[in-house]
Amino acid sequence: MKIGKRKLINGTSLYLDFRHNGKRVKENLKIVITENDPYKKQKWAEAERLAHLRSRQLIDETYFSKTRFLDYFKHYADNTSLKSVRKYTSTLKYLENNFENKNLTELTKADFQHLLEQFYSTYAVSTANTYM
Repeated sequence: MKIGKRKLINGTSLYLDFRHNGKRVKENLKIVITENDPYKKQKWAEAERLAHLRSRQLIDETYFSKTRFLDYFKHYADNTSLKSVRKYTSTLKYLENNFENKNLTELTKADFQHLLEQFYSTYAVSTANTYM
C-alpha cells in the first residue's frame, strides 16, 4: 500500500494506492497539503496512520471471509485465561450444533439473535434452575 499524491490548484491531495482482489484501487484520504502548510508533518503522519488502518482492514476482510466461525471461536477460546475455559468449551459445543459450516462473513444479526434466544431458553434457564 502506497500513499499517492495528486496535484490540485490549491495544493496536493493524498490518496491510498493499492491492489485488492487483483484490481488497482485508489482511495481518496481527503487530506490536502498546501505549499506552506504548517501542519504538513501531522497530515503525512495521519495519512500513514490511515494507510496502516486500511491495510489491517483488508487483511481482516480477507481472513474473515475465508475463516469458518467455529475456527475463529476456537482460536479465541484457546487464547483465553484458564478461568474462562469452561465457559468457552460449553459455548463451543453449543455453537458446533448451530454454525458448523458458516464463514464469519455469512453470519447475520438474525443468526446471533436466534443463537441467543436458543441458548437462553435451553441452557440459561436450566442452569438457573440448578441453583434454586
